[in-house]
Amino acid sequence: MLKLIIVLFSSCFFLSNLSATEYLPKALKKDFIHKNRRTKYPLGVNLLLLGPSELIGTSLDFFITPNVNFEIGVGLDNNKAIQPNYFSGLKYHLLGNTITNTTFYAGGYFKNNFTNNTSGILQELYFPIGLQKIKRNKFTWNLELAYKYDVESAKSIVWGAFKIGYRFKIRKSKLNLN
Repeated sequence: MLKLIIVLFSSCFFLSNLSATEYLPKALKKDFIHKNRRTKYPLGVNLLLLGPSELIGTSLDFFITPNVNFEIGVGLDNNKAIQPNYFSGLKYHLLGNTITNTTFYAGGYFKNNFTNNTSGILQELYFPIGLQKIKRNKFTWNLELAYKYDVESAKSIVWGAFKIGYRFKIRKSKLNLN
């Protein structure tokens, strides 16, 4: 089951993805970039309830492209005692190359505790499917359902998350460094 999920997830990234702006005239491309909030505000800061952090957490995410989002964060889990952890992963937004500001996504994360006493490097895998909305005022929310697999105990459960955050515009450097 885990191998099937990994294969399905990885196929999202390796399928050829034609850009929605590839065949647009230059004037329309500029208008598209202005309206696509994932392109306009690629950097985000989030607060998490549940999710890969398991209890509460905070994360920083960045849209590499309008479809692909990288996220890294820290949080607290409540397995045996409240322990700090870190997580990282990628999400693929299905309608990321469109001007719609609500997108469905699928992704994959790994999670590990800072106080990892085990011989393994990886403690948990987290595979979410969810919905993200980026509002006009740059606030964002995510709601997701996920398959969570604990590598140490070989147990899996269905999990979820709610995230709220704020997006930032990144200024391009005016220096011409060739």
